[in-house]
Amino acid sequence: MEKIIVAVGVFLMKILALLPLRVNQFLGACVGWLIWGLKLRAAKITCLNIDVCYPRLSIGERKRLARRSVIETTRTMLELAYVWFNQPAKVLAKVVEVDGGERLQRSREAGRGVMLLGPHLGNWEVTGLHLASKYQMASMYKPPKMPDFEKAMSKARGQTGAELVPTTQRGVARLLSILKRGGMVGILPDQVPVETSAEFAPFFGREAHTMVLVSKILQKVDVDVFTAYSIRLPHGRGFRLCIRPVDKAIFDADLRTSLTALNHAVELAIADAVPQYQWEYKRFRRIAPGQEKIY
Repeated sequence: MEKIIVAVGVFLMKILALLPLRVNQFLGACVGWLIWGLKLRAAKITCLNIDVCYPRLSIGERKRLARRSVIETTRTMLELAYVWFNQPAKVLAKVVEVDGGERLQRSREAGRGVMLLGPHLGNWEVTGLHLASKYQMASMYKPPKMPDFEKAMSKARGQTGAELVPTTQRGVARLLSILKRGGMVGILPDQVPVETSAEFAPFFGREAHTMVLVSKILQKVDVDVFTAYSIRLPHGRGFRLCIRPVDKAIFDADLRTSLTALNHAVELAIADAVPQYQWEYKRFRRIAPGQEKIY
């Protein structure tokens, strides 16, 4: 059954990939309006997260922001087909602006190891594809539950030569090895990892279970750290790739200080395009002592 589900899913994605990006995004917006109108789970979680993270906005402003976020997120989901099942050159041509690329280039020319933090903002698949086309890099990923889907995903993500490293002890060892040799790695910093691999730190004013992997790696290697994300431009124009240096506090030996800097880097990235963040993700599902559940 799994093979059939994956085969049908891949077939539909290949059909979507034939559409112009603007049409793809329009269909994504239609799906988003449907999810919002039916008040499905993704819409409800988005509203809860927006309420927690932007309490100073009025009720109407938070509702409008949540609606825009649901629409942008469904656009991202449909764009996966466009990114995964088109020739890389066609997708890369949609990166029409690069903001901050000279900082990354200087690090690479100096032979510095580089860690890229890619939050779930805009289209992170475009970010990975573009950077892997310019530099040799490895990206850490969490394997999906369906092995057959993982094969399709890995093939698509590896089109420009990126090395995919699973979230295992062996994968972490591989990342360390690459960084020590002056290489470049990418990590998604805003997922909730297993409880033994995370500690609480503030995120938009609320304690959030935050991965400790980045902080622990940075205690072992001397590298440059940036956030990297691709923001969707209006009217199907393409994407603006943004690369931003991360505050040096992320290197602090005090774990909470480092984790706070990590979360703050994600907050600054989100500020560039708040509706394009993946707000339907249950980032606050683990509860710090003294906090109330929000989901």
